[in-house]
Amino acid sequence: MSDDLVILFEHPEWQKPLFAALERREIRFGTVDLKRAAFDPDSVPEAPLYFNQASPSAYVRGHTRAVPLALAYMRTLERLGARVLNGADVFALELSKSTQASLLRALRIDCPRSITFNDVSALRARERELGWPAVLKPDQGGSGARIQVVDSLAQVEAIFAGDPGVWLPDNLFLLQE
Repeated sequence: MSDDLVILFEHPEWQKPLFAALERREIRFGTVDLKRAAFDPDSVPEAPLYFNQASPSAYVRGHTRAVPLALAYMRTLERLGARVLNGADVFALELSKSTQASLLRALRIDCPRSITFNDVSALRARERELGWPAVLKPDQGGSGARIQVVDSLAQVEAIFAGDPGVWLPDNLFLLQE
């Protein structure tokens, strides 16, 4: 007997209430633990419905590889005709604060002005546009992870010079008013 639903997840503790509710309702479901997963991009989807529960903050728990696998798997499932709740496009939006800000502005919803960058020296060319204090945050966030208030470009430069690993997982940051 095949599953009615497959849950894609990274944090098992967060899934316990969902799994318990599905079991109480006798819904046949499978799971994919995105921390340790593999898929065949040519395989037919195993269920009519998939539910993505991956989190952009997976890297904070040491599960950096779960996010790109989740995105690739969902894109593949959708290409093969599977229905994916919280699918690839939604998840891609959740992964990028800069894309979220752009969408909010397009919808005429006020949000802080931001500059997205992948190299601190690129901020020098925009120095006149910057206001201080500012908020420094990774583009791929997750529950407020790694957000810092900064008072100067020199402070931003010192943060990145002091820890080059701060760029991970996606090598993009925002400086936000």
